[in-house]
Amino acid sequence: MLDWRKKAETRETARGLVKDILDELPDAYDPDTWERKTEIVFNHIFASYYDDGHSVYEEGGAYADQAGGVALAAPPPVASIDVDAVTSGVLEHIRSDPEFAGRVVEQLRGRAGFFAVESRELISGDETHRVEYKSTARWNLREQCKDRRMEDAVVKTVAGFLNTEGGTLLIGVDDAREPIGLAHDLPLVKPQNPDGLVNWLTTHLTHALTHTAVLRTRARIDAIEGVDICRVDIARSSVPVVARMSDKADVFWVRMNNSTRALPEIEVEDYVREHWA
Repeated sequence: MLDWRKKAETRETARGLVKDILDELPDAYDPDTWERKTEIVFNHIFASYYDDGHSVYEEGGAYADQAGGVALAAPPPVASIDVDAVTSGVLEHIRSDPEFAGRVVEQLRGRAGFFAVESRELISGDETHRVEYKSTARWNLREQCKDRRMEDAVVKTVAGFLNTEGGTLLIGVDDAREPIGLAHDLPLVKPQNPDGLVNWLTTHLTHALTHTAVLRTRARIDAIEGVDICRVDIARSSVPVVARMSDKADVFWVRMNNSTRALPEIEVEDYVREHWA
C-alpha cells in the first residue's frame, strides 16, 4: 500500500495485519510478551518498508535512504541467523537501551538506523542522551495558552539530536514519564487530529531546520495506556544543522547528557571539525 505510513488509520491497519499473521503461530508467549514482540515486528516494518513501495531489502539496485534522501546501494543478503543463539539478555538490552539498539541497527545495515525500542519501553526510563519527553508541542500548560516557547523547545530538541548522535522525542509525555496525550495540542492544528499534528510538526520543523534536516526524522502516532502520543525518531545529521528560532535567531544546538544546550559560537567550529571529521 503506497503512502501507508502517512496516516494513523493505514498505520493501524498495518499493525493489525502484523498481529493477525503472528496470531496464527503456535502459542508460545504470554499476552504481554506477545504484544511486545508484535510491536517490535511492526517497528521493524515501519523503519524498513517505505511509502513508495520500496524497502531496504531490495536486491540489485538502489533504494532510497528515507533518513537522508540519498540513494544507496542495496544491502547484501542477510546470512542465516541461529535465533537460538541470540540470548534473551541481548534482546532485553536492545529493548531497554535505545543507543545500543541504534548501534546494532547501524552494524546490521551499515548505516545509522532508527531505534528499535518501542515507545512504552522508552517511557519506562528517565530522559537520557538519546531520549526526551515533552508534555506538549504548542500549548503552555502552566499559562494555558498557545506559546511559541513550546514550539521552540521542540525545534531545539530535534536540532540537538541531529547535531549529536540522534535520538527520540516523545510528545504527550510529561516529566513524570506519564503519557498525557495530545489533547492540548490537537485544537491548534488542522485538521484537529493526530495526523494534523504530524503535518504541522513536519512543516514547523522544515521552516526551522530545512527540508534536508527533516528528512532525517520519522514522526508517528503511538497509543500508550489508552492515549495517543507523537513519537519522533531523529537520526544523526551528516552535516551541521543551525536552527532558526521564533525570534529569528540562528542557534547551534547540541545534546549534552539529558539536556539540549546552545553551543557557544566560539566553540562551534571546533565541534564541527571534530564531530563530522
